[in-house]
Amino acid sequence: MKQSHYALLGVAEDAALADIRRAYHAKMRANHPDVAAAGNDHVRPDDAYRLNAAYSVLSDPAKRKAYDRELASERHSSRVVVANTGGRRHQRHNGPVNTAERFGGQPPRIVWLVLLAIFLNLVLLTGIYLQGGFD
Repeated sequence: MKQSHYALLGVAEDAALADIRRAYHAKMRANHPDVAAAGNDHVRPDDAYRLNAAYSVLSDPAKRKAYDRELASERHSSRVVVANTGGRRHQRHNGPVNTAERFGGQPPRIVWLVLLAIFLNLVLLTGIYLQGGFD
């Protein structure tokens, strides 16, 4: 799950606009490539862009309200507790199963064996048919 705009700025979700503005300015002073110390290796170029994006959403009341709804929806639908797992959390499945993604980029060996068996049966049946064996 990606980091929320609130976590990026280090403020609570119910923070006032003044607190958000204060946190944004403090983070920008620490992370902006032009303002931060020249020898500061922890500053990445995309940090300022991410901070700007977070502030633009959280400083606009309409965008913030939509973002809060999106966060609530994401939290509600992304995790469920499965009864037989002792309370451990599991990701909810929200679409068709992609076998390659589930097994580390490659389908399991059994899939290849089944496909090979189907292909060989088709070749064998086609050969028998072409020889006139289905009379």
